[in-house]
Amino acid sequence: RAISEMVAVAPQRFRGLGMVPLQEPELAAKELAVLRSDYGLLGVEIGSNINGRVPGDPHFDAFFAEAERLDLAIFVHSLHPVATDRLVGPPMLVPFVNFPIDTGLAAISLITGGTLARYPKLRIGFSHGGGTLAALLPRLNFGWQNMAALHGSFAAPIETARRFYYDNLVFEPAFCRYLIETFGVTQLFVGSDYPFPAGRGKPREFIGQLGLSASDAEAIRGGNASRFLGL
Repeated sequence: RAISEMVAVAPQRFRGLGMVPLQEPELAAKELAVLRSDYGLLGVEIGSNINGRVPGDPHFDAFFAEAERLDLAIFVHSLHPVATDRLVGPPMLVPFVNFPIDTGLAAISLITGGTLARYPKLRIGFSHGGGTLAALLPRLNFGWQNMAALHGSFAAPIETARRFYYDNLVFEPAFCRYLIETFGVTQLFVGSDYPFPAGRGKPREFIGQLGLSASDAEAIRGGNASRFLGL
């Protein structure tokens, strides 16, 4: 409700995503219609794992089927990430190290689990540039090309990854250019992580460091997000 009220105050500036109880996929699916009809939200944000289960687990198919039917965007953000017990140092390392790891694993689960094959109209976006996904894709793709057991189990990893959307919050222009090369300039949009410690300001300045054409820069600043949200 709070997000929908914020959007109502400044609809020219804001669009909203809701949340649902994804630990109960059937109940979450029912709530999606409420987000759309009662609150006017354009999608939903989910965690990178749900009580330890990655979103590519078929357990969540009822949720994805309904999100596709309602034409809702899905944004994946890290939540209770894995391997925090393997860090050495202060607790605040978690958002800088474990968040992108968990986001990458979530994205890979949606590839290897065949979610987009079952629900091809889904629009799914990932925080933190997809986390570790871009670094793991070449190795995963090599395995898919060379091992029959993988090749026959899910679609081409790189081609599937190019159907997802990603925010550009990766802090380094060279790496952001790599994401553009890997996923396509049409698949990235601005991310801020506001108001958390890992957030960064001045997104226009960051995009200006990428050496893009005016039309590509404008797509990342707004056009791609509009497509992701179904506007």
